[in-house]
Amino acid sequence: MNLNKIQYFLSSVEEQSFTKAARKHYVTQVAVTQQIASMEKELDMELFMRTGNRIKVTEAGQFLYGEMKKIMAQYQFALEQLQEYRDDGRQELKIGIGTLGDYEWIL
Repeated sequence: MNLNKIQYFLSSVEEQSFTKAARKHYVTQVAVTQQIASMEKELDMELFMRTGNRIKVTEAGQFLYGEMKKIMAQYQFALEQLQEYRDDGRQELKIGIGTLGDYEWIL
């Protein structure tokens, strides 16, 4: 599952429309629909019920939405931390201990 699929899925749930989700991501409605269908096939589970031009999130889709929101929040946090790391101007990450005297029990 790639990031685009996840974003299209989240937007489709939030907008309750594949068309509105597509507009949000500047892609065609067909592209979003295909990605959602691919996700459903990959999971072997229906995430949306389709009736005419309307979609409704299934119970499985609601569960996945909640979990994917958590994952995306973690992903965003990681990106922000990396940005801070880069902006600090550090060239390398050092991990170590203070003086060896503090850890005589190691010897």
